[in-house]
Amino acid sequence: MRRALGVTAALVLVAGMLLTACGSLFPTSIGDLKANPGKYEGKVVTIKGTVTASANVLFVKGFWVEDESGKILVVPKDGVPREGEQVTVKGKVEQVVAIGSSSTVVFHQQ
Repeated sequence: MRRALGVTAALVLVAGMLLTACGSLFPTSIGDLKANPGKYEGKVVTIKGTVTASANVLFVKGFWVEDESGKILVVPKDGVPREGEQVTVKGKVEQVVAIGSSSTVVFHQQ
C-alpha cells in the first residue's frame, strides 16, 4: 500500500513538472494578454514573437514584442535584444493604467 502511494505521488510530481514545461511550449498570445490583463496579472506566462523596437538608454530599458495577435512592451530583466530578433520571454503581466475599456499592459521579464 505504501509503495502504491509513493508511486502515485511520484507520478503526480512528474505530471506537474511536465505541465509547467508545456507552458513554455505553448506561449500565451499577446492579444489575449492585452484583452484580458486581469486574468493574467501577477501570473508567470510565456510570450513569443519578434522584437519590433528596443531602447537601452541610461536607466531606461525596454523592447516591444509582436506576435500575430498584437504587440506588448517588455521590461527586461537583463539585456535588450535587437530589432528583428525572434524571442521567447517568460514573465509577469502588469496592468499599468485602466480607464474604462482601455488599458496599458506591460510585461515584466522574469
